[in-house]
Amino acid sequence: MKLFHAAAFVVCAFILLPQYSRAGSPDPNLDRQLYLAGIKTAQNSSQQDSDGDGIPDAIDNCPGAYNPDQQDSDDDGYGDACDSSSAFAVLDTHLESVTIFDDATGGKNTVDINTLDNWWTIRSAGDSGWLVKGCDYGKSIFTIWHMDTSGTMRGSKIPATMGGVFYAGLRNGTIVQNDFYSGALTQTSGDGVLLKTIDVRLDVEQATDNRTWHNSGDIASLSGGRFVVAPESGRVSTGGAGYTPLLCYYSDNLTLQTIKDISDLKCTLINMVGRPQGGFVALGNRDGSDHITHLFYFDDAGGLIQDRDITVDIPNTENMNYYYFLLSAGGDGGVTVSLYSGSKIWVYHMDVQNAGSATMRRADVSSVTSAPPVTYDLSGIGIRSIGAIGGSYKESIVLQETTTTTVPPGTTTTTVPPGATTTTTIASGSTTTTACPAMRVLGANSPKLENLRDFRDSTLAQSAIGRKIIQIYYNNADSINAALEISPSLRTTARRVLEIIAPMLGTKE
Repeated sequence: MKLFHAAAFVVCAFILLPQYSRAGSPDPNLDRQLYLAGIKTAQNSSQQDSDGDGIPDAIDNCPGAYNPDQQDSDDDGYGDACDSSSAFAVLDTHLESVTIFDDATGGKNTVDINTLDNWWTIRSAGDSGWLVKGCDYGKSIFTIWHMDTSGTMRGSKIPATMGGVFYAGLRNGTIVQNDFYSGALTQTSGDGVLLKTIDVRLDVEQATDNRTWHNSGDIASLSGGRFVVAPESGRVSTGGAGYTPLLCYYSDNLTLQTIKDISDLKCTLINMVGRPQGGFVALGNRDGSDHITHLFYFDDAGGLIQDRDITVDIPNTENMNYYYFLLSAGGDGGVTVSLYSGSKIWVYHMDVQNAGSATMRRADVSSVTSAPPVTYDLSGIGIRSIGAIGGSYKESIVLQETTTTTVPPGTTTTTVPPGATTTTTIASGSTTTTACPAMRVLGANSPKLENLRDFRDSTLAQSAIGRKIIQIYYNNADSINAALEISPSLRTTARRVLEIIAPMLGTKE
């Protein structure tokens, strides 16, 4: 029945996408070229092909995501289909799983991780997903796995250091770890081979005056391929002076580049993560305690752009120490904060006007606002106990079609897509635009539209091929709407087809 549903939807998409077959579609000769080059095997091959794209898992650069073109724009060995910066991951310690939300399509994928050593944390793996660290304290085993954005575990187990959760993936595919106790910095390949070990504190001592060292600080990968590490956390409870004194910048082969003295800022940086647009963010405080009170934005050179008191946004009692807080940053510019074992996340944007824009670039780093974060409660979609987060969650256009409306000054709109609640204040004269061609054809209040939505969320979004169809549909929504506007006959034909197919889909009457 699902195959029939998919076939029906493809027919519908074909009717609504007359121009897609002429422009913007994949090269029709690509499959043939891959076969001739020996890269792609026949569909009836005995080799496993988990995503059904015709590429055996053994040579597929995205074995868990449908991508017959195998496009790899940054040449990191991970195809664009599982390299997406639009994905957001939530590790649920209660369900022992990682749920991956694709902000571009609205789909989600849940991966069971209960066979991995626990407890778990998640950190960015550059552009290619996340590093999931499992800690079996009973056996003193600490291991890192690489999970791409399709949810596929890649490579071998990577030995992890015991000291803290200070680790990050770099753009070149390697993993760096900073030992909380010793200051030793290690680099391993994606399959766990030890490449290099250095002593961050020795580097600092050779370049500056001798210092009294306490526990090391966090580490964050940077957009240019480098990374930054705090050689001294500065927390009073670990013997520090109450602030983080230095930032050390390294190349992706562990060569020290610069040392930035930030002692005059008098801020304590506890959790750090790189921003894909440039620079990094950190959670910390202004008093050297173990409490999280502030979110700090830094540029690539270690200059402080903005700090904001987040206690006004997030429930933060005196017992909310740093180990309760989770931090991540996404390709859409969002910085996400959550509390361990909760179900809510708070998403901050540098420029609220461009919060959902894919065109945000590093030049926008100065467009800092103090707008409140967008709050999402993920309990409605089954996330009960957040143990780690990665990327930035935002409302997907797939989950929220909107009609063209002029919003009066000061109007506050509340939108509730499946599993998320957010309140956003719209600026004077702002407009929202229709994204869904089917809604234009059938009308916003048509019950048949509800059938299509139900089928999209309950069936299509659950498979790689289905999510690809959804992505193609919405990526071409504007051109489809333009074609419908120009051709009344096309609009009439599309409506008739949808009226026939819609009752067969979903559960709505």
